[in-house]
Amino acid sequence: MSRVHARINSDTNGASIEDLNSRNGLVVNSKKIKCQQQLHNGDMVSLGKMQFKFIDLAEKPIAEEMNS
Repeated sequence: MSRVHARINSDTNGASIEDLNSRNGLVVNSKKIKCQQQLHNGDMVSLGKMQFKFIDLAEKPIAEEMNS
């Protein structure tokens, strides 16, 4: 992982992640991205050997949407 690898941005349109010209890139849900990617609740993000699950507390859980 690079010292400055990626940036997560949040605005009224939701959250997105941006690769900051890292050497090994950025992977979201097993797909390598080159620039910027919108993030959704539950997305899996990989930065080098580190992986994390993006949780958007403002987004309704999928089970809650199915019951509506």
